[in-house]
Amino acid sequence: MFGIIHDSKRLNESTDPEHGIRSADYAQELFAKGLLKISESQLEKLDYACRYHNEGKISNDKTIGCCWDADRLDLVRLSEIPNKKLLSTDSAKKLLWKM
Repeated sequence: MFGIIHDSKRLNESTDPEHGIRSADYAQELFAKGLLKISESQLEKLDYACRYHNEGKISNDKTIGCCWDADRLDLVRLSEIPNKKLLSTDSAKKLLWKM
């Protein structure tokens, strides 16, 4: 769900600092309408992951960390190499060395 929703409310590909907030609100809206078939605890994680994915945080939660790392590793599409200090998982840090 994170992969689909986290950038869905982005206004552009450059500067849009509030897109994470809008995407988290959108996930809440979809859940309230019964369109997201996930548990409330999963929604909590999805909300947090979307809301803060562009804040430069890392997470000890494996699910949230994986979401954020996948998003950051995809920055190469914009010719940007991710900062190792902003990766949450060992797997992402290992992948970074292959880029």
